Amino acid sequence: MSWESPDTYDIDAAVFMADQNGHCPDDSSMIFYGNSVSTDQSVQHSVIAETGRSTELFHINKSLAARLRIGYETY
Repeated sequence: MSWESPDTYDIDAAVFMADQNGHCPDDSSMIFYGNSVSTDQSVQHSVIAETGRSTELFHINKSLAARLRIGYETY
């Protein structure tokens, strides 16, 4: 995902790794700029920062594809 915005905006992305009950069990299950690799190494996050543009990348192991749900929220 990528976006362009004025300097006044700070937009972040995250992956929440949910258990079989749909809950994120602990902080290590949230993958984002401050926790860039999941405990099991199946999800990795990185950022490419350029002037006026950032691209956030999530590398997700194919074995998770069947359980993957993607959503987003805007404010």
